[in-house]
Amino acid sequence: AEAYVDGFDKSTKNAGQLRATAYDYYRKQKNAALGLYGASEYFLTSFSENTAYVLECDFPSKDLVSNSKLDEVRKGNLIDSEQLKIAEDTEVGNGIIRALASFLGAAEDRAKARKLMESGSKPLDHAEFLVRLGRTLLENQKLFGRSALNEIQPFRQFNQKASQCAETALKILKDKPNEEIQKLADSLKTELETSQKTTAKSS
Repeated sequence: AEAYVDGFDKSTKNAGQLRATAYDYYRKQKNAALGLYGASEYFLTSFSENTAYVLECDFPSKDLVSNSKLDEVRKGNLIDSEQLKIAEDTEVGNGIIRALASFLGAAEDRAKARKLMESGSKPLDHAEFLVRLGRTLLENQKLFGRSALNEIQPFRQFNQKASQCAETALKILKDKPNEEIQKLADSLKTELETSQKTTAKSS
């Protein structure tokens, strides 16, 4: 979606098709984002520090792949359906790697992330997981901002759910201090407060 929006800004001839395709992807993202919201709501409702949380999966053997098809789109060019399918598959593969590395606390070090998952599973610290979940919700919130779908109600709801994650993580850290995770939680809380102020001003 972002690639097609970039392309829309650079092409007069293809602007209509680029914009339409961008919003098709935004709508698909919306369905996925609302699924995440529902899952996080269920998770927070049933959350217990007595429950062990474990990430189980095989970390992809491939590393990030350059998405040359989307580079063409960003220039304002259209690509055919076959090329678009390749672009989608590449972006999904890259997204899985980024998401896993992020949840493992190794977003910039994929070799470290791969090492952490070499057994196929990794226990998750409760506070750290909540911070990562809150940050993921905050990232998904952008979809509903003015530069994309411009839907104020879900924009606020995602902020509230991310705030709930941050608050729960901070409560855990009071009893089980961890300096590194505390910094992550404080940073998320600050970003959420800034986002809330921005939303309040635009309302």
